[in-house]
Amino acid sequence: MARAKCLALALLLLTGLSSVAQTQPSAKAATKTGPKLGLMIADLRHERWQTDVEQFTIRAGELDSAVLTRDAQSDADLQFDQAKELISKGVKVLVVNPVDGDKAAELVAYAHKHGVPVVCYDRMILGGHPDFFVSYDNERIGELQAESLLKLAPQGNYVLLEGSSTDDNATLYHQGHMKVLKAAVDSGKITVVAQEWVKDWSETQAYMQMMKALAVTKNIQAIVAANDDTASGAAQALADMNVKPFPVISGQDSDLSAVVRIIKGTQTMSIYKPMTPLARMGAEAAIELANGKKPAAQTALNNGDSQVPSVLLIPKAVDRSNLMQTVFADKFQSPAIVQKELTEQEWQAFTAQTSTNGGSN
Repeated sequence: MARAKCLALALLLLTGLSSVAQTQPSAKAATKTGPKLGLMIADLRHERWQTDVEQFTIRAGELDSAVLTRDAQSDADLQFDQAKELISKGVKVLVVNPVDGDKAAELVAYAHKHGVPVVCYDRMILGGHPDFFVSYDNERIGELQAESLLKLAPQGNYVLLEGSSTDDNATLYHQGHMKVLKAAVDSGKITVVAQEWVKDWSETQAYMQMMKALAVTKNIQAIVAANDDTASGAAQALADMNVKPFPVISGQDSDLSAVVRIIKGTQTMSIYKPMTPLARMGAEAAIELANGKKPAAQTALNNGDSQVPSVLLIPKAVDRSNLMQTVFADKFQSPAIVQKELTEQEWQAFTAQTSTNGGSN
């Protein structure tokens, strides 16, 4: 897994350098005649957001718009300062993946004061009147995670490693989890022995919280981990404590390391959310708003203060049985790179199983 960590770090450094470079637009960006967009990501240390930035920038470029990207590094105050900076640099729309859904309402108010619309990107801003929201069906994500584990572990002890308490998506995932698990909890078939919110979606925090749960009992049948970073922390804690048999574990984002763990058998499933359509939709909506138009919405979601026009894409559960037909077929992850993270026997066993199953989902 060392190589995967190095790859993620290298991508992060490259993205960070790119973000800094965009402070002074390149000559190529300066030739764009469309509206300039500000793309604000909560924390680029998480692998998936690097794909969002890349695909958003590509689509904006196709529509003749330049993008200034900022990484808030999980600091809500820094993100607010970055919004002010981007507005001062002339962006016509802010596309915000908020660090803190509540605090970001001030960001919306500031942007609107300066005539700049705001698109919530994959996380809702709670309060204020953001202009548009693009994401996946987040409660359904929680349901898919819990359904996958409950099918394999219909009874026993469960640990819930939820996401960041400042992220509205984490609340929606938890609602989905409990919607599925409630009947089994009420009947006594399963017992939630620990439930934790993982600060900043941190792998290290998830590891520590999992170790705390294991200090109480190692008799755990399932871990509902809200994303792949929390799943990684949990899996490492289980390995360090030599827990056998390994519990079933959920995840989300289909990161490189998660796909490797799924094949190895140390993570059961992940949620696959193709980032390209989401990022492209975000760029298209931003440009329409910049041009004074209203992007087409499929629904409206209440953020506490207003009904926000929204588009929600459909997520998909992935495991060993359908990796080939989803993340590999879509080139979201490279089979060649994944194979290098596995032993020859592990890869052969995986491909043999896929062949035997006929590639069924």
